[in-house]
Amino acid sequence: MTEQFSKIDVSSHEIPALDGLRGLLALWVVLGHASIYCGVNIAVLNSPGLAVVGFMMLSGFLMAFHYRIREAKEPWESPYTWLKFFMRRFFRLAPLYYFLLAISISLNDFFSFAEVKSLAALNPNVEYNDAKVIGLKSILLHISFLFSAFPSEANNNSLPDWSLGLEMQFYAAFPFLMLAYRRIGALLFGLLCLAVYAAAQHCCSAPYVFPSILPLTITMFAVGMVISESYLSTDIVSKSYLLIVALLILTLLMPPALRLTAFVIVISVNLGTMAPLIAGSFGSRLVRLAGGRTLRTLGDLSYSIYLLHPLILYPLLYCLTRIPIFVAMSPLSRFAILAPILAVLCYATAFFTYRFIEIPFIAFGRTLISGEKLNKLPAE
Repeated sequence: MTEQFSKIDVSSHEIPALDGLRGLLALWVVLGHASIYCGVNIAVLNSPGLAVVGFMMLSGFLMAFHYRIREAKEPWESPYTWLKFFMRRFFRLAPLYYFLLAISISLNDFFSFAEVKSLAALNPNVEYNDAKVIGLKSILLHISFLFSAFPSEANNNSLPDWSLGLEMQFYAAFPFLMLAYRRIGALLFGLLCLAVYAAAQHCCSAPYVFPSILPLTITMFAVGMVISESYLSTDIVSKSYLLIVALLILTLLMPPALRLTAFVIVISVNLGTMAPLIAGSFGSRLVRLAGGRTLRTLGDLSYSIYLLHPLILYPLLYCLTRIPIFVAMSPLSRFAILAPILAVLCYATAFFTYRFIEIPFIAFGRTLISGEKLNKLPAE
């Protein structure tokens, strides 16, 4: 079995199954919000926040994974490595965000109105906030990605950008987290993150509608980091030990639903090495399916889909709620109509934002970093 694990290939810098998983998480967010707004109760689908937790864990995994495979050329201790890391992440996320933020702010009054009207018509039991005021200070905080640290700014426009500000906090802390991991080991690192999480829950969770500061979510990112070390390990004992740390230590204080999500992500991430061993040919087919062309395409579009879907959902719902027949339908019937229309519009739009905003700026960032022709390293 140890020999099987030693055959993990990281030379391609890609784990295809994770692209598929990312695509499914983004689809979960879109359909989950649609189901909530339609008033339909679908147990797992109605919890799109768990998909966001999945994104955090995948982010922790991928950042640690790519940090490790670049280590020979980009030493962890070098400030230049940190600068390159920040630049990669900035040009991966910021351009599309700035573009969609400009749309959201310019149409903020309409989006707030459409959200309130849609919720009131279809699901009055869902809480919402229609008092969204965006001034110059708020705009500057959003441009600098500092907004998510302020409870009043973390959710004051139609974009789900609270998690993006949180992601940027993680990137700022990430080089230091990796150095700490290396110095003190997985167990002490896990316990340290757990202590930070517990202290934050006790001291500063109350003002935040969403957990938009890193201390409130650090264990979710840390789970991914530890899983990455497990994935890269070629020794079955080390691999198992790191999985135990990720599952039993880092998730210890998480609510049951988040703990279950962590477990699913752990299994999914390790699918490429574990499934063929556990389930034979069926496991291998499952791996190929998760990393197949369709799901990988969904993974490529996942960032666009996640960020832009409210800009389509709110106007679409507003239009549908002006049709009495739609409002009079059962929640499930509304969802059956809304979901496919929303999915088609979102993915069609995401194709263009990915093709004409994300890809060019990723390429520009790579060129800026290397000063040469584009290298072959992935954009994470």
